[in-house]
Amino acid sequence: MTHLRATLPALLVAGLALSTPGSAALLVNGDFETGNFTGWTRDTDGNAGTTPDFQIIGSPGSYQARIQADYAGDLATLSNTLFQLMDLTAGPGEQVRVSFDWVFAGAAGSPDEDFVVGLGNGSWNYYGADGNLGFLLTGTAYGSGSFSTLLAASYSNASPWTLEFQVNKGDDAQGSHLLLDHIQLETVPVPAPFLLFAPGLALLAWRRRPTASRPAQA
Repeated sequence: MTHLRATLPALLVAGLALSTPGSAALLVNGDFETGNFTGWTRDTDGNAGTTPDFQIIGSPGSYQARIQADYAGDLATLSNTLFQLMDLTAGPGEQVRVSFDWVFAGAAGSPDEDFVVGLGNGSWNYYGADGNLGFLLTGTAYGSGSFSTLLAASYSNASPWTLEFQVNKGDDAQGSHLLLDHIQLETVPVPAPFLLFAPGLALLAWRRRPTASRPAQA
């Protein structure tokens, strides 16, 4: 028990250090505060996407990207996709977290458009955070939220991977759009399995330490 009690402060410090936020800036212009799509590629059915399918809305300090389909004047017959090549550089013991804010809205009470967010590698397939075929997020009903997930370790230092936001066209000619903001990639330290439990075990051992008995009073 003595060894565990002696190392308790060090283990607690190690656990806290490994849970601190990581570094950002692995993605260009994720808040769209340039007022344009610098760093991003716009795609309409395999061609360069243009306005009105893709727009920057808002004002300085609160710009958002808007991807839409099925509104009058939209060019997409299948889908509009906004994507960027990701920098997945990560150090030893680090993984990459992706996060963003989103709003899915439009003219219909119940849209027949939908949106998907996934990771691409040029294979025409999308992949989820676990590295398998799938998506990070999908939406078939209007709503909003803040999304965040840790990517599997297999993505760290891998390339080329893109982060892709896609709005798929419906058939009712009642348009829908996806608003995006605060898109971020950041590396975060991931503690080794032992260090996840070591502080708790050490604290338990410290609380159960033997205590010296008092000398008998005369």
